[in-house]
Amino acid sequence: MNRKTLIIIIVAVICAACALLDAYDVVPRFKRLLGIIELPCFIFLFYTYYRYRKQASAKQEAPSKFESSVLRIYYYAFRFAGFWFLILGSIMALYLTVAMLTHQPHFPVSDIWPGAVGSAFLAVVGFLIIRFRPFKSK
Repeated sequence: MNRKTLIIIIVAVICAACALLDAYDVVPRFKRLLGIIELPCFIFLFYTYYRYRKQASAKQEAPSKFESSVLRIYYYAFRFAGFWFLILGSIMALYLTVAMLTHQPHFPVSDIWPGAVGSAFLAVVGFLIIRFRPFKSK
C-alpha cells in the first residue's frame, strides 16, 4: 500500500468517526469542533475522487482493479450522500409547508424563509448529486 492510499484511508476513517460522533451526539461539548474537522475531510475525499476520475479518464489503458474499486466506493458514498440531501430537503420543505398552512403559533414566520431556502438548496444539491454520471472503466 502506497502513501497516497494510506492517507486516503486515514482521512476516510477520521471523517467517518467524526460523522458518527456528531450524529449520535456522543460529545455534545465538541459538536462544533467535530463539524470543523469533518468538512475538510469530506472536501479532501471528494477532491481525491475527482482527481482519480480525471487521471483514469486521461489514461489510455484501463485503471487497475484497486483504482476502479476506490472510485466505485467514492461514487456510491457520493450517491448515498445525495440521496440523503434530497430526502432531508424534501422533509424540511414539507414541514415548513405544513407549518405555514396551519399557522402554528409556536413557529414564527420569520423562520420560514431561511428554512425554505435551506431546504430548497439541500434538495437541489441532492438531485444534482444523484444525477451525477458514474465512472466507467474502459
